[in-house]
Amino acid sequence: MTRPRSGSTAFAGVAPADRRQEILVACIRVLARRGFARTRISDIADEIGVTPPLLLHYFPSKNALITEALVASDEAYLVEFAEQLRRGERPERLVVRYVEDSVWPAGPGREWWAEASAVWMNAWITARHDPSIARVREAEDRRWRAALADVVRQGQADGAFSASVDADALVRTLFAMLDGFMVQIVLDDPAVTRRFAHDESLRFLSRELAFDARAFSSRR
Repeated sequence: MTRPRSGSTAFAGVAPADRRQEILVACIRVLARRGFARTRISDIADEIGVTPPLLLHYFPSKNALITEALVASDEAYLVEFAEQLRRGERPERLVVRYVEDSVWPAGPGREWWAEASAVWMNAWITARHDPSIARVREAEDRRWRAALADVVRQGQADGAFSASVDADALVRTLFAMLDGFMVQIVLDDPAVTRRFAHDESLRFLSRELAFDARAFSSRR
């Protein structure tokens, strides 16, 4: 990812909305590298070459900045996902792409997806003892599930997926599977490889939705 402009002078010349966005992007990068516990306001300020008090002009606390950054880390993918459905992308392709984006490393030009994944792995841990992070995690999980459930319902309306499946229940199950797989992948469990997680997730989709998920895979 291209590093944002640095230096207080350059930063001061940016519109307020853009300044906030620049801070959020810097926060996501730092959280992905350092984790929640080791990230300080000064680390985020250093990332864009400004002073900590300037960041606190836009965000009242480190916690307020981190919780907003969590939401921002999801936004690019969610906007892209919804736009693809709106433009008429086949629901079969979208559900398979979601699995593949969750399991495999981000490709060229999609480094933000890898950073977002790293940030959310940290969020799961922090949410256990930080109520504000827990609330954001719960709200964002609802947004993700709703987005994918909309795709499943569109596929059912199109006749591409089994109409007898409860879309919300299926998505909850898929998310639980992928979250579990990703923990094992991050821990380098030799029995749970990316290929295993990918193939088992597609097998689940094929069985539950009654379509050939592998036919829409870019990782056959």
